[in-house]
Amino acid sequence: MSMSSGPWRPDDTGRRLGDRRVTPARVRAGLVASLAMTAGLATLEVLEEEGLIIPPTRLLRAGVRDEAVLAMITGALRSGDAGRGDFAAQISANQTGLKRLQTLVRASGGREAFGRALDALNAYGERLAQAALADIPDGEYRFTDLLDDDGMGHTDLPIAVTLTVQGHGIDVDFSGTADQVPGNVNCPLSVAAAGVFY
Repeated sequence: MSMSSGPWRPDDTGRRLGDRRVTPARVRAGLVASLAMTAGLATLEVLEEEGLIIPPTRLLRAGVRDEAVLAMITGALRSGDAGRGDFAAQISANQTGLKRLQTLVRASGGREAFGRALDALNAYGERLAQAALADIPDGEYRFTDLLDDDGMGHTDLPIAVTLTVQGHGIDVDFSGTADQVPGNVNCPLSVAAAGVFY
């Protein structure tokens, strides 16, 4: 299991979304998925104000907790040793998810069968989405709303979107949306894409 608390992707805005724990899920030596957990969010001005910045770090090796790494992290926390309990709970939840995923993969007939089931589920989702899109007449649809504030004194921040529907596709354009602000309300590309897709 690895963990990190910083923005380690090129599309991040420099804000962090709490600590992440990532465990690769393996069944018979093949990677099936990664289980991850994110907790906490702060509205502050600079990354360092949000707390301890942890680069991608191994917390468990072969299922064994690296006590030196855990001591370094919990020693820097205001909660000190109390933070060890939080880490233990998060590690346990992550490992429980891993075991349940491995059980599901095995019950599905192995990695290849599980992969085919995921492909079928994605294809089903695409059919549902295409059916919903078919109900929307071709054209341009616009909407603008205001974000009250960014927590740092900037108010009435427009979020604007223009949807252009044509056939089985939609173009989503956020032109007219407020520029980046100091508060923790900025949206990196990955988050904007997730909002559009879901």
